[in-house]
Amino acid sequence: MKLRYALLPAVLLAAVAAWALWPDAPPGADGETIRSPYGISGAAEALVWWEMQRAYPSGTFPSEGLTAAYAQRLAMSATERGGTQWEPMGPYNNGGRTLAVTINPLRGETVWLGSAGGGLWRSYEAGLNGSWERVATGFPITSTTDVRIAPTDTSTLYVGTGEVYRYQDIQGGIVERPTRGSYGIGILKSTDGGATWSHALDWSLNQERGVARIRINPSDKDDVWAATTEGVYRSTDGGDTWTNVHPVVMAMDIVLRPGDPDWAIASHGDQGSEGKGIYRTTDGGDTWTQLTNGVPSDFIGKIILDTHPDPDIVYASVGNGIKGPSSTWLIRTLDGGDTWETVTTLDYALYQGWFAHYAGVNPHRPDTVFLAGVPLYKSYDGGFNTVGGQAPIHVDHHAIAFHPTDPDIAYFAEDGGIYRTTDGGQTYENLNDGYLTLQFYNGTSHAATDSLFALGGAQDNGSWRWTGDPDWLDVGGGDGSWTVIDPTDDSRWCTSSQYLNIRCSTTGFASPPSGGNTAFIAPYVVAPSDPDRLYAGRAIVFRSDNFGGSWSFTNGGQSLDGNAAVGMAVSETDADVVYVTTAPDRIPNLLGSRTGVFVTRNGGDSWTDITGSLPDRIFHDIAVDPSDDRTAYVVAAGFGAGHVFKTTDGGASWTDVTGTLPDAPTNAVIVDPGFPTDVYVGNDVGVFVSRDGGGTWESFNAGLPEAVMVSDLKVSPMDRTLRVATHGNGMWKRPLEAAPVATEPGATPDGFALERVAPNPVRDAATVAYRLPRAEAVRLALYDAQGRRLAVLAEGTRPAGRHTARLDAGRLPAGSYLVRLEAGGQAVTQRVTVVR
Repeated sequence: MKLRYALLPAVLLAAVAAWALWPDAPPGADGETIRSPYGISGAAEALVWWEMQRAYPSGTFPSEGLTAAYAQRLAMSATERGGTQWEPMGPYNNGGRTLAVTINPLRGETVWLGSAGGGLWRSYEAGLNGSWERVATGFPITSTTDVRIAPTDTSTLYVGTGEVYRYQDIQGGIVERPTRGSYGIGILKSTDGGATWSHALDWSLNQERGVARIRINPSDKDDVWAATTEGVYRSTDGGDTWTNVHPVVMAMDIVLRPGDPDWAIASHGDQGSEGKGIYRTTDGGDTWTQLTNGVPSDFIGKIILDTHPDPDIVYASVGNGIKGPSSTWLIRTLDGGDTWETVTTLDYALYQGWFAHYAGVNPHRPDTVFLAGVPLYKSYDGGFNTVGGQAPIHVDHHAIAFHPTDPDIAYFAEDGGIYRTTDGGQTYENLNDGYLTLQFYNGTSHAATDSLFALGGAQDNGSWRWTGDPDWLDVGGGDGSWTVIDPTDDSRWCTSSQYLNIRCSTTGFASPPSGGNTAFIAPYVVAPSDPDRLYAGRAIVFRSDNFGGSWSFTNGGQSLDGNAAVGMAVSETDADVVYVTTAPDRIPNLLGSRTGVFVTRNGGDSWTDITGSLPDRIFHDIAVDPSDDRTAYVVAAGFGAGHVFKTTDGGASWTDVTGTLPDAPTNAVIVDPGFPTDVYVGNDVGVFVSRDGGGTWESFNAGLPEAVMVSDLKVSPMDRTLRVATHGNGMWKRPLEAAPVATEPGATPDGFALERVAPNPVRDAATVAYRLPRAEAVRLALYDAQGRRLAVLAEGTRPAGRHTARLDAGRLPAGSYLVRLEAGGQAVTQRVTVVR
């Protein structure tokens, strides 16, 4: 595998949206179809989910939050310990949501991509041969919304950031909040082909703003226009200074006229924002006229523009859908905007008219127009008649780029990454090889018996299985969500999609029945000490004792607090001990409820509210100490409060152990089972470790992009690696220290080791591997938690080298045990968990 990332530690933070083609969910156990309770598009739901975690409970996040957090990460990384580094795991065969594609006008093989969550990318080989490389900018880019190359000097580039679909949204309610998928930091500029970057329009302290489109005067590389959330900005000095020449909010697109630097048409509006419509200036932006003759007035989505070789001809794709009936208008002007005609009302944008659509005019064959929204159509007569609609590529289209000299080549950026056609749209080619931008959610799984088996769910791209190869296997649809793998039998595993639609390898559809509010990405877990036991959370938490074959209510069928479960963790040694976090479904919550944390110690018969002194933040993840289930950690999203809290008494009290961690939404936490005082957390800028149970914190980011949004952290026990699932750059792994084995003081001789017990946890039998540096008399024995010897697994003189012995656990009660190896006056131990 070509290590495409090792030399490019570029920046990123992730953006979110969901699968627009909402999958028809299978019915629940009670026959009810489980779908969005709000009737809006999947993309809107995912944007809400991303933003709510970061804005709760105020409805906004501080405009400078990411910049301050990134500065904290940089300071901590300067003192990071040396040693191991992160390595990418993939997937390399499926890209994440992509917002921009641009081709070098002088060299058609150089293609640039702007990903929604994975930063800026480039290929010098037309996207072929796994040639994508992430371009480091030195800035915490959360999303790349546009990439533009100066036609007169292709070493000059401008990059826009910040994906926003509703202006300054501070309104409550999940239905009213499909607004943003990322932070924004303004516009970046490079004058050396992308080698170095600087701020052109610096919005580092205004991260709620977004840049939708950048246009460069074809004759003057220093004359730059930008459509932004704040209006239309123009710079005539290469980005040194900017003027808001049209301060109508939510400018979504702009087109210029070759040979006339003072002429421009801009589109404004999304989700019914004030001043929506199409405007024209003929004096460089000093004055603007709204163009209304033939332009629909009742649209609530956005308008995307494209030009024709004839400068008087401009196309406008007008979208209108987010909830309920949808409609789309393709209109065009033949007289520079004075009048507009409706070309077609084919509803290609569908319910994504506010989010993902365009009309792309082939500059070489201007009667050939691609109409893209949810599906993709093509027209040979300027858009009046279409063909297609079922192109074999991913849905939700954001951008198109035509080859500068070959009329048959075009590139398509959409929610599944990047595709191209080389025959004018007759066939399509997947170019995602090497484009590591998949947006994972929380709830990934890593097999306890196989270090090459992992599962994860991805935004808008289903569920994926890793088998050790950089190309992963597609094993589920929808918005991939939480997963589980039986810790003793990895042929039993489950994936899920939004709203807790679970499918298992052994039982097929395995969702619990309806039970109140359900989170968009809802949790469910397997109990390591009893792998037949699953727990799943809606407002009501459910329990299965046959791996999803059937479900029963916990808590007497009552919800925990009326809110949806968002985080869940179960004890390593006691299947009856489960922690759950909950969150309201709106900001502010009109019912007056707040977030909560709960625990059961009797398998769900009853639950105890242990929220206590915890702040009102969304606790996205929980980690239970594998050696003591009364010790647990919860991590908080949002800004301005603590982010890591610890209990050592089962939730009776909590201590804020955030310490020096960056003030950023914190999404993931895990306790190292080999070193229970080692705690890892992941937030919107990276990964951090405490080696003293939360007392102090260090950076743990070597090898990762400069800023990476962490969705999940897990430890793979078989190869002792920490796995990080990112929301924009796929999954990575990093070797951890060898598990602790010495129980007596003094160093063990080289080559003396109790290597591993596998599988662990064990149900029936396990293999114990150990190594000797020389011939020694050995004793390998099994002890219970009280130190009583239960069995001798191997005894006598053994030669130097590696040896194995069998551990028969079939008659042992479930619980925690120790395997102890003695030889040459030394002793080492390993913990093993027996499950039933």
